[in-house]
Amino acid sequence: LSGGKMKSAHLLLPIIALSVLAMSSAQDQVAQLVGAHKEIAALLHATNSAPIMVRLGWHDAGTFDKDVTAPWPKAGGAQATIRFMPENGHGANAGLSKAIALLEPIKAQFPLVSYADLFQMASATAIEVCGGPRIAMKYGRLDGAEPDAHQGGNLPDAEAGPDGHFGGTGGTVPTKD
Repeated sequence: LSGGKMKSAHLLLPIIALSVLAMSSAQDQVAQLVGAHKEIAALLHATNSAPIMVRLGWHDAGTFDKDVTAPWPKAGGAQATIRFMPENGHGANAGLSKAIALLEPIKAQFPLVSYADLFQMASATAIEVCGGPRIAMKYGRLDGAEPDAHQGGNLPDAEAGPDGHFGGTGGTVPTKD
């Protein structure tokens, strides 16, 4: 697809995703969620990757902007667009491509689990595996498409600016009172 057709085609992705999910049984979906949770827990124990998985979930969800009133997916949020450029290349997201790469084999094993659910599940499971509370989750998030990747500004960069504060010029609220 090209030009305007590509832009309108990506609007169909949520409908296509729902159609694929509708073709699989609810029992299959639950089994895949349970399986993915077990594999993520094993991955976290084997790789000591809990901190980066918490960051991945936080930064993927951190694109949400309550002031955007356009329809989904324009307001951002936990829709897994962090796996695409330019969002993945933002300074605040430095190193998160490693977390995504660790989760790719689990995604391949459990294709009914969206990336968006997988990233949030990995974050919540990391907290649980580290001795924190089990976080009640609701699943069924749809993955955003590459054209939906955010341009940045909702999270501060990993490095402080010249004034020693985070945020500010890129659209984030500065850390200075």
